Amino acid sequence: MSTPSPLGTSDPPRSYKQLITKVVFYTTSLEPDFAHMSHTYLTAQIFLATFGDMTFYQALEFHDGEKLMQKKLHVPGLDNPTVPMLSPQAANMLQRAPLLAFGTLDPEGRPWTTVWGGNTGFSKPLGNNMIGIRTSVAAKLDPVVEYLVGSDAKGEVVKEEGEGRLLSGLAIDLGTRKRVKLAGKMVAGMLGSEDSDESMENVQQGVLQLVAHIDESLGLYRSFVNHKAKD
Repeated sequence: MSTPSPLGTSDPPRSYKQLITKVVFYTTSLEPDFAHMSHTYLTAQIFLATFGDMTFYQALEFHDGEKLMQKKLHVPGLDNPTVPMLSPQAANMLQRAPLLAFGTLDPEGRPWTTVWGGNTGFSKPLGNNMIGIRTSVAAKLDPVVEYLVGSDAKGEVVKEEGEGRLLSGLAIDLGTRKRVKLAGKMVAGMLGSEDSDESMENVQQGVLQLVAHIDESLGLYRSFVNHKAKD
């Protein structure tokens, strides 16, 4: 006589906890080798096998300015969609977006922004919420490059001390209108010359390599970017 499965449709589980409990019960009833294992141990093993590749995080609080705007606009209570890490969506978008708007603060606290890129693949995830950027930039006329790594293309690595300088970015693909916002801190960077034989004093176009740690990311709706039909 076969043992009836507790996972049958007659009594379907209504939560993950019930599902795991049923799986543990069914496993121990069919496999004597599992009988000596504790319910807690089996539950943990099944949970890790099922959800081990998922990332869990605590939702972020809205900024005071966001709360004020929501109050003025009578926006009902909602969850903050910002993710406190480099989300899979953001990591995927980085590799496909041909443009990246990037910003930082100068020594006086004033914000500056620029646009880098032109080809897909110049920015990509490196793991552990880190991203890498390698792109051609204006060595002398880009204030963001100047404040991050300096304007002299000497090929020397600039490492951040302490927490690192604040960075923000917007990866965008104008063809699909998809975008993702990023916020984090600089880890290290370097500005080099495109031509190794060129005199450093005459470099106008350099190659920027930048590593940053992403603390927050947010996917944006493409409906907010106007689409113009071709003539």
